[in-house]
Amino acid sequence: MRLVILGLLLLTAIADAAIYKWTDKNGKVHYSDTPIDGAEVVTPAENTLNKINRSKVSPTPSITPKVNQTSYQVHIVSPQDQAALRVNNGDFDVNARVSPKLSDSQTLQLTVDGTRYGEPQRHGYFSLTNVDRGEHVIVVQLLSAEGKVLVQSQPTTVYVHRFSKLFKTN
Repeated sequence: MRLVILGLLLLTAIADAAIYKWTDKNGKVHYSDTPIDGAEVVTPAENTLNKINRSKVSPTPSITPKVNQTSYQVHIVSPQDQAALRVNNGDFDVNARVSPKLSDSQTLQLTVDGTRYGEPQRHGYFSLTNVDRGEHVIVVQLLSAEGKVLVQSQPTTVYVHRFSKLFKTN
């Protein structure tokens, strides 16, 4: 406890140290906290705070056009996620639903395994043909008029089962 009090006393002594000013033989003015022969003690004025006057800035009006912030949702209704599709010819349909209703400039795009399938269209009914057997991930995207993806469905994984010519049938 005594060390704490002694430390506090030393800190206040340092904080209360004087400032000395002197001019050297070349006419250069120096300031220091240690006294030098011929130096004078400088007492700073009480009000030495720098003040900055800021002019009030009025907010600028927004120059960006107001965009309709409609929150769209896209859901794949069928086939269900993790569905096993027995389609020997590889043909099946995907049905998607969008809410709220599409605007006139928006379209839907089907992707299979990350690749666009077919052309964008205005309805959520897609017919796939000759899809290879195996696992496939399908997603339906809502596109803006510029083709930018606004929102997309959750990925739906399907397993396509097709007849193989490698196996003989009875």
